[in-house]
Amino acid sequence: MVFLVVLGLAVAGMVYYHLNTDSPFDGEAFFGPKERPAETAPQSQNNRP
Repeated sequence: MVFLVVLGLAVAGMVYYHLNTDSPFDGEAFFGPKERPAETAPQSQNNRP
């Protein structure tokens, strides 16, 4: 019974760690630079008729 409790705590700790850390596969070092959307030209603030 003690073994199951210890095993459950270990699994719970690993799940908590997995959910609260960033994935290394999202890094640019693994897949290269991410594509960024093209910047749009700034809109004119001149609202006079």
